[in-house]
Order: sequence, then structure tokens, then C-alpha cells
Amino acid sequence: KRTLDFIKKSVAADKPFFISYQPIAASFLGTQPGVAKKSVSASILHEFLVGFDQWIPTLLQTLKDEGIEENTLVILMADNGPMTHHGPDGMVETLYTGGKGDFTEGAVRVPFMLRWPGVVEPNQIVGDIIHETDLFTTFANLGDAKQYIPTDRIIDGVDQTALLLKG
Repeated sequence: KRTLDFIKKSVAADKPFFISYQPIAASFLGTQPGVAKKSVSASILHEFLVGFDQWIPTLLQTLKDEGIEENTLVILMADNGPMTHHGPDGMVETLYTGGKGDFTEGAVRVPFMLRWPGVVEPNQIVGDIIHETDLFTTFANLGDAKQYIPTDRIIDGVDQTALLLKG
């Protein structure tokens, strides 16, 4: 609710905005006693993802209703892997081994989806790798703000504008 309210307030004030919505308690909020399960597996992660998935159309409709759908880049991405590294079936819901803090694929290979109508062609599947630190330099480029990237230190991020815009 606060995210949607912030969007509406920013549009009303004619101000650009950046939102980083990170439901970090997702693993613990996915299932609740007495609440009907919505996913096939009824695992903690899958229950959260089903609920989150149902919220995305609301977000996209809000952007459309506010008239900023084609001027808003929406990125959905996970962080690095599940909390459980080598748990029993149902605890680690990925195909890959590892979890938070590991360097295995299960720790670092996560979903990354973006939507920007009129700018990014829909329904692409790109196999390249992007890291969350790349978003800083990429957003600086997209926002015509590269002059604000510090030059007195190494910036651990690669501008991925071409990958986002051209696949």
C-alpha cells in the first residue's frame, strides 16, 4: 500500500521517483497458520511468491492509471539464494545447490525480469549475466547522471544499458 501511495504522490507532485521494494521477510511471511495454501507445494517460499505474483498486476495497473506506464522501468529480481543451503526437500526450492553467502549457482543465479513498455521489447529471454551492482551504473546512464558516479574509487558495477535495451 505504501509503495502504491508513494507512486501516486510522486506523480501528483510531478516528481521522478525510485522505489526499491524488498520484502526481506518473505521467507517468514509466506505461510501463516490457518490461511489456505495457494501454491502446489505449499512451501514457505512458494506461498510468498504466489502472493507477490498476485500483487504485480496491481502495481502495473497503478502505473497505467497514473499515466506513467511507458515512462517507468520496473525490475523484478531476487536476491542471492534461499536462506537454507542444504535443507531437506521442500526447504531449498531451487534446482541449484547453495544459498545465501555461498558462491555456488544456487546462491547467485536468481530471476531478473524487467518491463519498460515502448522501450524494451517484451517477451525476450536473455542468457547474459547481470549483477545487482550493475544497476547503479546502468541507472546512472539511463538517468543521464553518469557525472555523479564517483571517480575517486573503483565502482563495482558495469553499465548494462545495451543489454537492457537491446537484449
